[in-house]
Amino acid sequence: MDRSSLIRHFATRHGLVDAFLKDWLERHGRESEAASLEFTELPDIRPPPEAGVPECRLCEEFPIFFKNFDFHKHLADIHFRTVLNNDLPQATPFKCPIQGCPYDTKIRHNLTVHYGVTHRNVFKFY
Repeated sequence: MDRSSLIRHFATRHGLVDAFLKDWLERHGRESEAASLEFTELPDIRPPPEAGVPECRLCEEFPIFFKNFDFHKHLADIHFRTVLNNDLPQATPFKCPIQGCPYDTKIRHNLTVHYGVTHRNVFKFY
């Protein structure tokens, strides 16, 4: 998600436009206009995670992951499963399409995770 999309998301989804507008009006002596705005309290915003701790910026709650594998698996499972599956075999045996990779499985989901995480294909889309 690019910067402008993220700003637009917070502004519209979390009501921050009204909060900042009300604050600006009050600071510029326009209390009557500020009073006419319906505004709820600002949402609690978590501080950013520690350096090196990945967070998913595609999810609304920005979950954090303490293991890189868990973050990569989340991306493959939740956000990019459909596009990853487009590159994979449609019937068993589910063999990894990367040349020289011996991985195969009877369960397509396992191949999706393998293909997305082991070969870092989730980062084509993130």
